[in-house]
Amino acid sequence: MPNVSQHLSKAAHNENFALTFWPAFPQYADWAVTAYFYAAVHLVEACFATIGIHSANHQQRNREVALRLSTVAVHYMNLYRASRRARYDVTPLTPTQTHRLVTHHFQRFKAYVISLLP
Repeated sequence: MPNVSQHLSKAAHNENFALTFWPAFPQYADWAVTAYFYAAVHLVEACFATIGIHSANHQQRNREVALRLSTVAVHYMNLYRASRRARYDVTPLTPTQTHRLVTHHFQRFKAYVISLLP
C-alpha cells in the first residue's frame, strides 16, 4: 500500500500532466479533467493513508469521502462525475466548464486535503 508521500507525489504528477496542455489546448479538456480527478484520487488516498485506510475502488472511495471529508465531498464528486463524463460521453466539456472544475472544485479540494495532512 503506498504511503502519504507516494500518493502526494502521484497527485503532483497527475496535476503537472494536466498543466502541460490545459488551458493551452482546450480541445483536450477531457484529458485535463481526467488528470485532475486522478490527482484528487491520490490526495484522498494520501489523507486516508494517515489513518490506515486504502480504497479498493471508486465506490468505496466515494463513500469514504462522503463520510470522512464531507466538508469538500461536493468538490470531489463534481470532479468524479466530470471525469466519467469526459471519459465515456461524447459531448465535450466546454473551456468554461473545465475552468470551473479546475479552479473551483479541484483547487478547493486540494487545499482542504493538504491542510489535513501532517
